[in-house]
Amino acid sequence: MKRALLTLVFLLGFSILSFSQEKNNLDELISGRWRVEYMEIDGEKIDLTQEENWMVFHKNGVYQLLLDQKEELGTWDFTEGQDEIKFDAKTFDGISKIKKLSNKEFLFSIAEGDLVCTLSLRK
Repeated sequence: MKRALLTLVFLLGFSILSFSQEKNNLDELISGRWRVEYMEIDGEKIDLTQEENWMVFHKNGVYQLLLDQKEELGTWDFTEGQDEIKFDAKTFDGISKIKKLSNKEFLFSIAEGDLVCTLSLRK
């Protein structure tokens, strides 16, 4: 009985730790400075590489966005297990769905009513 209880406690602790590490790893992967490549709004792709456009995700949950020579600040939070990033309503109204995330490329979309906006970022 003691062994079963110890095993259960160990497995529960290991599960919590692995989920916590997964969230921390994704936060680490998202965090940093990204160059904005393009924005796609309802199928229309807008190339944003001609000017300096970037987005920085700070580990403390703050983001900075420079787009079309306008800088905006706000907050972000990764939703564990759902591949979503929740932004405050300053820049992005709603929850974004992560379409692709690697150490070099980050693609997410935000739906606001019938309008869908996709943002492509690169490191």
